[in-house]
Amino acid sequence: MQRRPSLAELERHIGNLAQTFGWRHHHACCTGRTRDGYPDGFPGETLLRDGVLVFVSIASTSGSLTEPESRWIEELRRVRCVETHILDRDNPGSVARVLMAGEEET
Repeated sequence: MQRRPSLAELERHIGNLAQTFGWRHHHACCTGRTRDGYPDGFPGETLLRDGVLVFVSIASTSGSLTEPESRWIEELRRVRCVETHILDRDNPGSVARVLMAGEEET
């Protein structure tokens, strides 16, 4: 019977595949956690190539995701538009305007 790879091995494997096939790759060192250390479930692997953006969550050894991970995946599957914004340090209110504009559409 073949040994199941560890989380670290899977993460390295994804990074190696990304490099081999020309994807930009970001691995979150504190997967699914906020900057304050609270679990938020955000996918640990983000890949980008030729206009395609891929998020990867690695399931637990039982094959399931946590509730926060599942919520992120469900929301990401519904994405219709991706925007990018650069925050001007002299105008931090610009982010608030972007996020409030999104409220008007919901």
